[in-house]
Amino acid sequence: MRSIRHRHTFDAFRAPAARRSGRRGAPVRVTYVAELDGQVFDDAEVAFAIDRRFGNAVERNRARRRVRSALAQIDGERSLPHGAYLFRPSRASLHCSFDTLVESVGAAVDSLAERHSLAESDREADGERGMTS
Repeated sequence: MRSIRHRHTFDAFRAPAARRSGRRGAPVRVTYVAELDGQVFDDAEVAFAIDRRFGNAVERNRARRRVRSALAQIDGERSLPHGAYLFRPSRASLHCSFDTLVESVGAAVDSLAERHSLAESDREADGERGMTS
């Protein structure tokens, strides 16, 4: 797991192909991109989006540290699927228990990974159908 360092990766989060997870009020919302310009990521890359309306610098940094720590725990238990992740913590991430935060981040990542694998299997099935016609 490493930090995102390229601008074009951030631009990919705005594309319609980017998958989003998390509901309003959840401690964390996640956006996921599996591939960029046809290239598959060789590792999980993460970034955080926390604007100034979130709170002061101490609160923003605390939220970032808590989510990063939750990610480290999840990545230690099972490796994150390869791709780029943009995490957007809400104010609830400051006040919920750490276990709740880990559960929320894990559920969002699992949901995105599941949707991605379903989309890939659909694409493969469409490709096989197209080849037999």
